[in-house]
Amino acid sequence: YLIDGINCTPQSYGLDCALTNRQFGKNQDRKEIKAHHYIISFDPRDRDENGLTPQRAQELGMAFASNYFPGHQVLVCTHPDGHGNAGNIHVHIVLNSVRAHDVPQQDFMERPGDAMAGHKHHVTKDFLEFLKQQTMTMCQQENLNQVDLLNPAKVRITDREYWAQRRGQRALDAQNAAEGKPLSRY
Repeated sequence: YLIDGINCTPQSYGLDCALTNRQFGKNQDRKEIKAHHYIISFDPRDRDENGLTPQRAQELGMAFASNYFPGHQVLVCTHPDGHGNAGNIHVHIVLNSVRAHDVPQQDFMERPGDAMAGHKHHVTKDFLEFLKQQTMTMCQQENLNQVDLLNPAKVRITDREYWAQRRGQRALDAQNAAEGKPLSRY
């Protein structure tokens, strides 16, 4: 995996966040949200069909985090493959919930405090919709495959159904391997 930090280093992230939290008297209660985690997951076909590399995905993740989470301490970590070797390069963006530095107010910020050091990151429906649109725009600009993130899938499965299918597929693959039959791609 690849990992970089914004307003911190990967090695200093925990300490830097703790110092920021203490400086502003935030995240002292166990129940407070300490961090936010976003994932940009690229289509598995982007690697082979569109030349997406983990290094390019990391660059895109760093630019995305710099643009939309300014002033926060952020870790950006790119994995070259999805769960169970699914083939999808994906980027984890983890940010301290407390903004470490003042930044200029931007159009996507909903409240004046969203640009001020010491204020917490707020996840609203409008902000999530904005981030989804920006992700789709980024994919379009990079000539990558994309899903319509703004419209829910017609067929949805729960996490429990997903894992049941995965376990069932593994059992079937094990049975097929024992019988010398070809394995599935999934």
